[in-house]
Amino acid sequence: MHSDLQPEVGGSGAYALIVHLGERVGMPVAEGGSGAVSAALRYAGGVIATGRRVDRIVVEHGRAVGVEAAGDAFRARRAVIAALDPQLVIRLAGPDAFPARSLAQIRRYRRGLGTFKLDWALDAPVPWQAEACRQAGVVHLGGSVRDMSKAV
Repeated sequence: MHSDLQPEVGGSGAYALIVHLGERVGMPVAEGGSGAVSAALRYAGGVIATGRRVDRIVVEHGRAVGVEAAGDAFRARRAVIAALDPQLVIRLAGPDAFPARSLAQIRRYRRGLGTFKLDWALDAPVPWQAEACRQAGVVHLGGSVRDMSKAV
């Protein structure tokens, strides 16, 4: 299910191998959780701004160099990282910020399926009845394969 493809579609099983590898050698999780990733970004000089409406992506010489949000300007030393719909990127940076060929590719982009993932930090293991589930690094819950295929 990690591929966002129906289970019957060729190639969707490749993600099972990746998850299996994670179960065998451990899943790549930052010690201390995702808060440790944020702390490392800040330690390296990064700025994490949330709860603000981005007004503009500042582009100079074909490179994103900053962001203006809620009246504040954030200058980037190396990169601007954002999870945005490509059409919104065009609007915020301005169509003149892109070469014509790239702009055409971005405009042809079509959204795919939405995915939702929830990670919980627990104070004890989940008391699964099945031993295999108690030993697994990842457990996917769902109905039948047909039900999961219809959901995808």
